[in-house]
Amino acid sequence: MESADILTNLPKDMKEIMSVIKKGKVRLDINVSQLESVMHRLDRISNRLSFSIILLSFSILMAGLIIGAAITGQTTMLWDLPIIEIGTVIAVLLFILMIYTIIKSGRM
Repeated sequence: MESADILTNLPKDMKEIMSVIKKGKVRLDINVSQLESVMHRLDRISNRLSFSIILLSFSILMAGLIIGAAITGQTTMLWDLPIIEIGTVIAVLLFILMIYTIIKSGRM
């Protein structure tokens, strides 16, 4: 008896579904289990990617300073500080920090 009711209403339901699809008003609701875990992992990935891009740009800047100083033969002192040496130390420390966080996360 229940199947008979479903079968009698099936053409009407199909017609309603087709009209909604034709109008482009189909609503899709997706429920992702463990959404917080996925969002946390995506956040970590984006932070690591941003950090890598910043480290790369800093390294390119340092390489430009080194090459420029070598070509011109001038010292790289800015406010009585050796910029290339300080920048190199900072770049190495940032690189070590990035490698440490990658190894700590267990995903290489």
